[in-house]
Amino acid sequence: MLHTSSLKRKTVCRFTLIELLVVIAIIAILAGMLLPALNHAKNMARSTACTNKIKQLVLYLNNYSDDYNDYMPLSRMKNGTGPKTWMGKVNNYLKLSQTGTDKSVFTCPSDKRTKKDGYFGYMLSYRANINDFKYDSDERYKRNTIRKPSEHIWLMDHETDVFFDSSTTAAYNYGWGNLPNQETCPETMVKHNLKSNTGHPDGHVGWVKLPTRPCSKKLYWWTRTGSRYK
Repeated sequence: MLHTSSLKRKTVCRFTLIELLVVIAIIAILAGMLLPALNHAKNMARSTACTNKIKQLVLYLNNYSDDYNDYMPLSRMKNGTGPKTWMGKVNNYLKLSQTGTDKSVFTCPSDKRTKKDGYFGYMLSYRANINDFKYDSDERYKRNTIRKPSEHIWLMDHETDVFFDSSTTAAYNYGWGNLPNQETCPETMVKHNLKSNTGHPDGHVGWVKLPTRPCSKKLYWWTRTGSRYK
């Protein structure tokens, strides 16, 4: 009788161990199926946050043009005092102090680069079309010169070493333009499910899928030639 009870106990123990292994295997399979979906949802949330930030920046750029007789800000001014970059002009509308640290609107949540120390200050995930926001020039362009504001790109994700200092009076490598072909432009950031978010003068935010959409097909997106201007 004791021998039989011992066998029953051993059988029960073996069955419980097998059952546990099966449960572990099922959990592992489910985790393998769910993790990609969770990562996709997380990436979508980051892309949405990035879209909202670009929309906010475009709003401030339009506010600047509204306040300055339709002129667009310069990419960088050669002379003068005060904010010298388009980021500095936007910063005025953000109502941040010149030494403020809350500049998260300039950083995409999917941008994993870290902030540099010392001379270089805050990260910048977005770059402006240098054909609109002139670089080191006294000449400024007017917003109404853009013939197709819904298609022309003002801002976009761009992966490069872009920083601006705490006073927002200087910046480095903060403009792009005249890109011959996006297929040969590795700096453009394609981080949102192989798409790059874009901000447009009409106020909307879109996206382009790169590098399958070369800019040479529509020059008015990128350059000051062709059908874009009156």
